[in-house]
Amino acid sequence: MLEVSLEHALVFLTTAFLGGLFCLGLYDSWRDRWRGWTLREEYLGECSRCRLMFLVSRYETVVRCPRCQTLMPTPRRVENRGGSKRRQRQGP
Repeated sequence: MLEVSLEHALVFLTTAFLGGLFCLGLYDSWRDRWRGWTLREEYLGECSRCRLMFLVSRYETVVRCPRCQTLMPTPRRVENRGGSKRRQRQGP
């Protein structure tokens, strides 16, 4: 069987943990660059405290107001249920 001293095991586990954190950081930065902002697919958020309106990325899970840092619920897009994207003209 392979014998490993306690010091070597601690160094190995610490290195593996830091390597995993580094890989997660690289993945997160790659994901942010790959999923750029598309204005038509983002949400418009409004802070209930300071009334600031700002864009919220569609991939955000936690939303904070940029001005007052208040946590807000993530806005959800309202689905168009079978209707046309263009507004129908009302008859006279």
